Parts: sequence; C-alpha cells; structure tokens
Amino acid sequence: MIRAENLIVEGKCFILSKVESKYIESLKKILTEFMTRKNMNQKVSEQYFFKIDSLR
Repeated sequence: MIRAENLIVEGKCFILSKVESKYIESLKKILTEFMTRKNMNQKVSEQYFFKIDSLR
C-alpha cells in the first residue's frame, strides 16, 4: 500500500518519474484523502494533481 505521507514531505510533492499510468488514479484518491485530513485547499490539490498528470 502506498501511503500519502510518503509522497508529500514539507508541502512538496515527491513522486517517482516512472509511475505506471494504471496507478495514477489511485494516487489521486490517496492524495485527496490525505489533503482532506490535512485541511489543504483545492488549489493545492490541483497543483499536486497537475504534477501527477504530467507524468503520464
């Protein structure tokens, strides 16, 4: 299982450059849950999702 805490450190998004496309949606769901718990705003989540989408 991938933990969101391993992907976000000190407000920065760290994702391996070779993430398989089949995992992208799962990563989005994990990040959404994590950011909801951390009360981060929608703008921040969109920035993270943009970084993830750019790896496709």
